[in-house]
Order: sequence, then structure tokens, then C-alpha cells
Amino acid sequence: MNWPWFRVALSRGGNLYVRVLLGIDVRDATAGYRVFRRTALETIDLGSVRSTGYVFQTDLVTRCLRAGLRVREVPIAFVERERGDSKMSGAVAVESLQRITLWGLRERWGAGAPPAPPAGPPRPPT
Repeated sequence: MNWPWFRVALSRGGNLYVRVLLGIDVRDATAGYRVFRRTALETIDLGSVRSTGYVFQTDLVTRCLRAGLRVREVPIAFVERERGDSKMSGAVAVESLQRITLWGLRERWGAGAPPAPPAGPPRPPT
């Protein structure tokens, strides 16, 4: 992996934060390379998902775990892109931090319901 030190720190720190706050046993909650069975997406009600950006990955894996589904991680070697620009920005990082924090607080002090993003406009169909 040829990531700069700050990207490694952001990834590791972010995943530690997610594991601690949400209490999930997943090494990389932000992994964008996932395979879902159709039945898993039906079980978690994919249509109710409102999160976007990188936090979308964390939302889906958390919903799967809360629904009692099995999540299996297979490590891959991910190298820094040589062309193009990252979609990660300060705004994306802040959105992720806010939503993870909100979900963690709801999980601990709320009604015990699975984390759900704040109400917002529905995502357009894909």
C-alpha cells in the first residue's frame, strides 16, 4: 500500500472510531468493495437508506450486522490512484463523523434501534 501517512491514519482512526462507537466487529467499515446478496439488501430495506458518500458503506455494513447477517471480510491490497482525484474532502469527512457520532449516541442512549440516518430526501433510484 503506497498511501501517504495521513491517509493511513485517517483510515485506521476512522475505522477504530466506528468500531468503538457502533460496537461492530468489522475491520474496515468504509470498504467500498463489497458484495451483497439480493436477500441481504431486501432484509436491510435498501430503499430506506438515506446516507451518501463514504458513510454509505458504514451504514450498509452496520445494518447487515444489526439484522443478524454474516459479514465476511477478505483483505485486498489497495494502492493510491495514479490518475484522477479522490472524492474524499473535508465535507465528506465531516458528514461521516457527524453521522457515525449520531448513530453511536442513538445506539447507546436512544431506543436501542439500529442506527438510521437523519431524515432527508430519498436517494434517487439507481
